[in-house]
Amino acid sequence: MMLSNPMPDKPQQEPQGSWFSKFLRVSNPGLVKKEEEEKQKQITESMSHRFGRACAIGFVSGLSSATSGMALGVPYGLFSSMLTTKEYATRNAWKTHVRSAATSAFLWGMTSGTFTAIDSFITTMRGQREVWTGAVSGAAAGYLLNVRAGQRAGLHGALTFGGLTLMTDLFSTALARSAEDNKEPAP
Repeated sequence: MMLSNPMPDKPQQEPQGSWFSKFLRVSNPGLVKKEEEEKQKQITESMSHRFGRACAIGFVSGLSSATSGMALGVPYGLFSSMLTTKEYATRNAWKTHVRSAATSAFLWGMTSGTFTAIDSFITTMRGQREVWTGAVSGAAAGYLLNVRAGQRAGLHGALTFGGLTLMTDLFSTALARSAEDNKEPAP
């Protein structure tokens, strides 16, 4: 008995795990080889798509984080400059304040943008977020931001920034687990 096809213009397909598809695989070994080749092709394509997606996500999140970092850096540079100088309202003092605010905004933006871009790239490529992702991102960002001053300064920046990021992630993970353990069970 044949099933009626509700859409006569489209051919009726068997479900994926049906007896018919299993029969075709057993009776036609060439079909199995084709399926394996298609799976390998999908894996290769998915890696290139994942890499492209990771680059795009890293760029966008790094750009937005850099913008936020710059917005935070302006008041920090402005107020720190005002606290260190004795003149507040002269023309030269305001030039100094604006220059300090711009430098601070640039540094905060570069730091947050570089870290977030690398962190997002690694998280997207690996498909998971863990403590070591932040540590590697911190070390890479610390190195990239300090390598202009020399190899030793780059390594010092990598160790410092990566270590601080690792300690922060470990501390926040411990706090989250502690809060989870202290949570009262639902009645």
